[in-house]
Amino acid sequence: MSSFSAKTDASDRVVQVQLIQHVRPSNIEDLWSNIPSKSQQRLEMDHYLTETLEKWATEDDEMNKFVQDTSKIQALVNQIYFRSLNLGIRCKQENLSNYEFTFVPEGCLSCSRPCDHNDCATQTCHEVPFDQDVHFLVVTLTVVCRLLTLTNSDKLAMLLAKDTDDIYDFYKNERRMDYDQLVAEPKPIINSLIGVLNNAQCFPKLCNLVVSTMSLTTCRRPAASLQAANVQLIPIFFRYLRTILDLLRSSCLIETWTGITSFLNIIPALYQFGGWKIGQESANFKHLITAVVVTLCHICHDYVKEFDKPPSLDKLPETLSTRPLISTLLVIDDADEAEEDENLGQEQKTQRPVSLRKDLLNKNPESFAIIAGLEVLGWWSHKGVNLEVHIPVTDGEPYDVPTAIQEYRKVIDDIIANNSNLAYIQPILESIIKREKSPKPRTSQSLLYGPLVHSFRRCGLPSCRKSAGDAGHDLLFCAACNGLEQYCSKEHQKKHWKVHKHFCKNNRISHNK
Repeated sequence: MSSFSAKTDASDRVVQVQLIQHVRPSNIEDLWSNIPSKSQQRLEMDHYLTETLEKWATEDDEMNKFVQDTSKIQALVNQIYFRSLNLGIRCKQENLSNYEFTFVPEGCLSCSRPCDHNDCATQTCHEVPFDQDVHFLVVTLTVVCRLLTLTNSDKLAMLLAKDTDDIYDFYKNERRMDYDQLVAEPKPIINSLIGVLNNAQCFPKLCNLVVSTMSLTTCRRPAASLQAANVQLIPIFFRYLRTILDLLRSSCLIETWTGITSFLNIIPALYQFGGWKIGQESANFKHLITAVVVTLCHICHDYVKEFDKPPSLDKLPETLSTRPLISTLLVIDDADEAEEDENLGQEQKTQRPVSLRKDLLNKNPESFAIIAGLEVLGWWSHKGVNLEVHIPVTDGEPYDVPTAIQEYRKVIDDIIANNSNLAYIQPILESIIKREKSPKPRTSQSLLYGPLVHSFRRCGLPSCRKSAGDAGHDLLFCAACNGLEQYCSKEHQKKHWKVHKHFCKNNRISHNK
């Protein structure tokens, strides 16, 4: 429990229960309406709501009805856009980037501050005045991540990845700051979230939720999301990975755990970059490769088998709001399993666990981060990315990616020895070290390839959205955009061409160059 909750009496508990019962998906507007945003009652409700978020919105039927209600999810997206854009503008005006790891305010598990009680032994945690927009976005994006885990949340994902006129009308009515510039250069909603990542040093918890939202959205709608984000995403992800590295280097356990979960939550989005030729040809993509490898190597360097587990919530309750949020992306269809069963021997079938991915993520997060990070590099290599990028060092000559990975070969081998189901990464590891094109892993045996390229994907036509299981066969890859869009039939590919062609042609032209 946070210090805030510890101060509540019995009457407050009654109010807490009433609030949680009242603020349901059917009444989601109560997250931002009825109570003045700067009032103490508003703040208390946000605190109550967030501390019991695990109990909030847990009714699947109610949630499924909500994500099908366009007006409600549009209102939710409007609020996210307004708050994140407003926060970005104020961060620029107030130069908040001067702060490092600013976590506010004390005593609130929902706010962007791992050390909620300010008891960090290293005193690396700093305080700044309470910020309502940060608080609201942490609460709301936690809800959004929960909604995006539902199989029928395509409407929400689509709204996050596109620009709509009512967003700008809403912003104009709420506040006129920079509205003229906004209309002159309209940007998709997801861009306002990308802007928040520019302030990762200030708001690590909030940015963790932002990259989780982006991973969940990008894996559901890769082509649309990457088209909306544009190549500006590459340098921002690079800077964000540097922030993750700073967190990992901290001697504060809560900050280190925040760094691990942040890297885990960004991995699915990074995986989709394998087919994004426009992004790969950005001048900053080599820097992104370097940042991924350096982060991966740092996790390997600090890896200790006995400590490869989530922190105890009893000892570190502050870690409740910094968790891996990508587990729903790691499910593989029974159809994919059955198809590969025909090619596997009985011994292989017996050894393969039913829930390899989720079990590893929940029980051994650092092992998952290391193997999944290697699979990201392998997928990029398989898609034609040159990994022979030089990594600058403070002392001595710079070395390249294969050399860096080779240095931690023993750590990786030990992880595989402890879990034979991770042996699939060996050919990928060998190819990276030998500077060869990496092989494609099996659908059922990979941590990422099976779920993200096959099972989690849907037909690109918005009115269809069938999975491979629904279609009765593998979805058809759009070869021109390197499989970032898939379809259940050629007919649906033709119907969607009017929408998809701009991104597809640009990606094709970039690839041909």
